[in-house]
Amino acid sequence: WLKLFLVTPGGDPFGVAAMDWFILIFLFVCIFTFLATSVKLLVHFEQPEDAHLKSHVLVKFVVVFGLTLAWMTMILLPIDVWNSRPTDRGLDMDTCWQVAFVLIGLWIFLVIPCATFYYEADGATDNVKCYVFRHMLFVVIVVGLLLGIGFGLLGTASIPIQSIHCGVWLEGDSAGGGQVCSEKQESSISFQVSFQIFLTALLGFIGWFCFVLFGGVG
Repeated sequence: WLKLFLVTPGGDPFGVAAMDWFILIFLFVCIFTFLATSVKLLVHFEQPEDAHLKSHVLVKFVVVFGLTLAWMTMILLPIDVWNSRPTDRGLDMDTCWQVAFVLIGLWIFLVIPCATFYYEADGATDNVKCYVFRHMLFVVIVVGLLLGIGFGLLGTASIPIQSIHCGVWLEGDSAGGGQVCSEKQESSISFQVSFQIFLTALLGFIGWFCFVLFGGVG
């Protein structure tokens, strides 16, 4: 997995030469700490009837991995700053951010609803698979429509620019003649973004409202 996230300059097959080993050790320590913290939170807040190790293993995995993913996303910001200053240290942070937010999207829109329906159906109905399938089919259709329509309507980014209009252009080393171009006009460049970037922006936009709401009430 190092080959996925490391830049590969100068013929180094894995980019390790451009990589500071400190950040790798730091990441491994963070992952271990976050996993241990997530398991501790799960054990502390789980229901007494679910305290058995083999009880609802899938749901417990979803909770632990989801919490760990949230911790790791928060730690990506200081890692990104460290990686880019004063020079590029080797981590491909664009790929890291996109992978993190795609995983968050999958966890929010698919994995967590599936685990929730499975947990609700366990013991409440005889056909658990049918119950989960029917509810997940509804979730997939709704989420697919919302993401598809949203990406079609809002999947365009616009960058503001200043366009300079000039009748006569001079070379940079020309001695004189002509007139100085001083007429500027505000404009913009629009382009279609990838679905990963759209999903990242959407989750960030919704996340700020959730942060204000839940952070405000403590």
